Amino acid sequence: MVIPPGYYASTLRVNPEAIKNFFIDIAEASPVPVIIYNFPGVSGGIDMDSELIVDVVKSSPNVAGVKLTCASVGKITRITAEVDDPVFQKLYPRKWEVGGGSGWDFFQVIDGYIDILMPSIASGAAGAISGLPNFAPVSIRQLF
Repeated sequence: MVIPPGYYASTLRVNPEAIKNFFIDIAEASPVPVIIYNFPGVSGGIDMDSELIVDVVKSSPNVAGVKLTCASVGKITRITAEVDDPVFQKLYPRKWEVGGGSGWDFFQVIDGYIDILMPSIASGAAGAISGLPNFAPVSIRQLF
């Protein structure tokens, strides 16, 4: 999982192409699949929009997913609507396949906040990776 470097946030926020290239360079150099991590709260306020995220996905077949800890169900909806389209998947195949599928069974949109899990799943997210279940697992399971 790769997050934008918050140390350079003021420069990167005005240069989305640099953010895109940052993720592509890492994904292309990585021997394992990469997950893009959008968490403005810990990356100096860098909040990647859905268009930028989809551009990264188009540019690197080694990007296996995106975790969105920005509480934007709308962003989840826009990304999944585009990447789940069979035409998109044919044009931009993934490097890794799971279970002999098309390779797109390996790309997932993941929500970073448990409190928006239901609308996220309804919008196409694969699930959530969240901190809250670490200290309240029984409550979270009951709520779900």
